[in-house]
Amino acid sequence: PSSGPERVDAHIDTSVRVLAEGRDDWVALTPKEAGLLAGLFNRKKSDPMWDHFINWPAADPNGDLAAALVGGREGRVFPVKSNEPDPVVMSQNLKHLARWWGADFVGIVPLPPGHDQIVIPSGDAGREDAPSDAQPNSGVDAPTSDWFVVVCALISEYDPEVAKGVGGQFVRQRGAVVVQHLGAFVRETGFRAAKAEFDPIPLAESAGLGKAGRQGKLNLDGKSGYVHVTQAVVTNLPLAVDNPVVPGQ
Repeated sequence: PSSGPERVDAHIDTSVRVLAEGRDDWVALTPKEAGLLAGLFNRKKSDPMWDHFINWPAADPNGDLAAALVGGREGRVFPVKSNEPDPVVMSQNLKHLARWWGADFVGIVPLPPGHDQIVIPSGDAGREDAPSDAQPNSGVDAPTSDWFVVVCALISEYDPEVAKGVGGQFVRQRGAVVVQHLGAFVRETGFRAAKAEFDPIPLAESAGLGKAGRQGKLNLDGKSGYVHVTQAVVTNLPLAVDNPVVPGQ
């Protein structure tokens, strides 16, 4: 065994890849070693250690990466807009990226009436790390009818509303990563994007991702597991919206 930190690629029956101190090779395992490794990565729900990992909240809230991402500050918008993109192509690219980053379903809808009270960070003024030549402004842009909403859904084995452990909250972390990357990608094209605080479930339903259940959760026909809907991303990037679905139909 190496004396340094190692990373082990699991889900291997007879061998395992070990990366440590410059090593990158496959190490053969005895049947006993393979059985022990399989037991480590395939714990039963009755295992008390696994139950702690899934259901017990972290002792230190600062260890919750999802919370840090959800509450993180938006980045800067690139000062020069990209050439006006084709909305259909851009929507397809944005969905492909979101799925690559970890989303299972992605929908795009127009910003609904009554949601224009949110504000989108504008410019560098007021930031602690703003450049010295930053121009003063109001610091916000109010969304208009030309703005869109991108909403993502991820499927999880555990309900993050119930399973408060690090493992149970992992789907929230994955969703927050997707949202963070989506916003950063849009801002790098010169358009504005920000995480919205309003309920994303109705928007996910109108985008055709599923139907809102009685408990305010999104249900997907024919899909097992729990559905986590991420924060919505509001943007003025020209996009093609999905076919609207009337709630209840």
